[in-house]
Amino acid sequence: MYDSLKPYTKSMKRTFLFLFITHLVGKIMMLYFPLATEMLVDHIIITQKLNLIILWGVISIFIAILVYGFNFYFIEYLGDKCCTILANDIRKKLISKILNMSSGAFNKLDKGMVFNTAISETNIAAVAFFNNKILLSTTIIQTAIYIIVLGVVNLQIAIITIMIIPIFIIFSKLNQQDFNKSIEKERNDIDNVVKCFNNIVDNKKAITMIKKENFFLNRFSVILDKWGGTRIRYNFFYTFLKILPRLLDQSTLILLYCIGAVMVMYNKISFGELIMMSQIIVFLFQEITSIVSVRIDLKNAKPLFNRINYILKFESSEENDYKYGNQLELSDTEVYVEDNKLFYVDNFVIKTPNLYLINAENGCGKSYFMNCIMGFSSGIRSGKNQNIVPTTENIGMMAKTDLFIEDKVINNIFIDEDPDDSFIKEMIEIFNMDFLNKIITLSPINLSLGQQQKISLCRFFWFNRNKEYWILDEPLVNLDMECITNVIKYIKNQSIEKKIIVISHDEYFENISNERYVIKNKLLMKY
Repeated sequence: MYDSLKPYTKSMKRTFLFLFITHLVGKIMMLYFPLATEMLVDHIIITQKLNLIILWGVISIFIAILVYGFNFYFIEYLGDKCCTILANDIRKKLISKILNMSSGAFNKLDKGMVFNTAISETNIAAVAFFNNKILLSTTIIQTAIYIIVLGVVNLQIAIITIMIIPIFIIFSKLNQQDFNKSIEKERNDIDNVVKCFNNIVDNKKAITMIKKENFFLNRFSVILDKWGGTRIRYNFFYTFLKILPRLLDQSTLILLYCIGAVMVMYNKISFGELIMMSQIIVFLFQEITSIVSVRIDLKNAKPLFNRINYILKFESSEENDYKYGNQLELSDTEVYVEDNKLFYVDNFVIKTPNLYLINAENGCGKSYFMNCIMGFSSGIRSGKNQNIVPTTENIGMMAKTDLFIEDKVINNIFIDEDPDDSFIKEMIEIFNMDFLNKIITLSPINLSLGQQQKISLCRFFWFNRNKEYWILDEPLVNLDMECITNVIKYIKNQSIEKKIIVISHDEYFENISNERYVIKNKLLMKY
């Protein structure tokens, strides 16, 4: 389940090796304190020399600063830094997968799950992965070192300690099945909360306009309360499994203290050795408790690894019912949404450069039809004939866009490409654009609807200048009359060399289009 998280780069492997060594060294350095305590009690105090005690204290404080400074930087800080880098690496993989995912697969993907996984759950997954690779291995080694040290001091205490360790493993397995079920359900319920929240936020304007705030608030409250109940159940099992090792830890320490005290009474060990062993035993069971905690957290994170891998490997089996070629030819075709027929296409052929108009009432599915042709939706079902549509390399579609970046307008047009002076000059003439150097902000966006449309058209014209097919969905919306006249003229001139399909209600295109298609009575036909 770690395939998607493996640090393949050499630098990351070196980082993991370095942190493994520092974690091990840092924990071994902690042994100084019980050993120094034994020296103080059994060897220094009996000398009754104040200067030796003061020297011991000064040296111990200096070493304490050194040890905890080392642990802070090389274990805590660098460990957190590595987890953050790893989490961001996962996020980059997720966004890269989504950006390169086929449109059909993207439409099938649960967006609430993707957002929740990418933003919040990657941190948990990264920490669990790091702890499993670094903390777990160093803790096991350190546990073995502590047991060996105990065995050197007193073999009986070491044997008793070893006999108790399996009980920790048994405790960690209690209620594991119920815990796993609660994890899965909690993840699914929070996905629904995120999905509902995003939907309400995205449609805030529409909700305000119809004055139904309370309806959507109550709807969100129901989903939120459902998640709350699931979360409480999840917290119960998670906390229960966490507290059991601590209870056993404390109980075991009390038992071993009693045994050690009896051994001191019978002169089997010295008082200093008892204190030293008690401190080592505290360290030892902290390590054992950490092992159990890491394993529990790993179980807790397992669904997250599965979700990350699910997204990274996600592909939809649904395909459009056509093949790609250099022409656009559909016949005997049904356009549908979730098995609901929108309309039937008898014969829709675009072969020669011209201006083609598709006109229909709202809701007929003409824009959806173009999305199917572009591969953004899967809603074309052929009859006997094989449909052919252009490849993405020779077809471009312009629709309403919300894609803006916080940068100059000119950079929003060319998107990481060098501005072309002649193209800029031509666009300025068409759109009277005097705001090319304006800095765009997004929250809220400081552009009028007309300015947004101008940027979208300029960007479309630039990035699709060499493509054979153009699809323009309501290109004149929000433009002033002068711009409308210029855009129509520009599109008409381009149709001499390009095959341009315009979806529009505007009467301007009815007079200049070479061919016109309409959708009536669930039938796409030539007008």
